[in-house]
Amino acid sequence: MLDALDAKQPAFWYTPHLVPRLCALAAALRDDGEAARKRLAVSRRYAEGAADPSLRTEEARLRRDIEALIDNGRVSKRSDRETVASV
Repeated sequence: MLDALDAKQPAFWYTPHLVPRLCALAAALRDDGEAARKRLAVSRRYAEGAADPSLRTEEARLRRDIEALIDNGRVSKRSDRETVASV
């Protein structure tokens, strides 16, 4: 269901980081770590462009939570990589 979100809908124009993050969560829950990390990278680019510093901070935390889900699941056990949540 999360994958069905349409980022082009007017409701998402002011939160462009949201849909990619939710799609990353959906991919992580499907154990598709590669797709999840790609969507997290997109979400990070949008969030880092936000004027509100608290949004950047909170989005980084949420991305770290999704990466923890990926790393603790069956998807990946690698710890030698840089995370897309890093700020």
